[in-house]
Amino acid sequence: MVSAESSPKAATKNGSPARTKDRLLDTAAELFRRRGYANATTRELADELGIRKATLYHHINNKEELLEAVCLESLRRLMVDVTALLETEPDPLRPLILTHLTVALRDRNLHATMLLDSGALTRERRARVIEKRAEYERLVRAVIADDQRAGRLRTDMDPKILTLALLSLLNWSVFWFNPDREWTADELAEHFTELYLHGASAPRHDRRRSR
Repeated sequence: MVSAESSPKAATKNGSPARTKDRLLDTAAELFRRRGYANATTRELADELGIRKATLYHHINNKEELLEAVCLESLRRLMVDVTALLETEPDPLRPLILTHLTVALRDRNLHATMLLDSGALTRERRARVIEKRAEYERLVRAVIADDQRAGRLRTDMDPKILTLALLSLLNWSVFWFNPDREWTADELAEHFTELYLHGASAPRHDRRRSR
């Protein structure tokens, strides 16, 4: 596993070991997304990082190890920000939607790689990613279940269905969101919140007006 201590050029002019680890993972994720994991090579990654290929192999064993690290880092960043939110927000669903979307769009290369390429991992590595993803889903599902008990969400659906629907709505925006177009991340989060909480049906008075 890629670690802060084992990442290339650690604690050099690029900054602390933690920052160097982030640079390695962010660069790898951008390359995997742009070229596709199967097509990207470690030589290309070394070129992107400005180091020799031999130097890269002092710090990672192979490309698959790096893919696993990218996937786990994507989920770790979500967990860190959402867990911090849950410690302070008494009614966390709305801010959770904003936080998830903000992190996913900020780290869109990591997130897109996790969503598209984790299936390329061998069974043991893929299992670790699946477990971390399931851990995050349980976190979100607990928020949704709490809102159901409080009467803020419908109770005729299993909280797992509501969780998967919300995560599908949020996750796949990383593939089409363009910050230079109609909406900011905050505006998109507000639209998604309204859509998730109130649906896409027109309000009753608007439906009466259209008849």
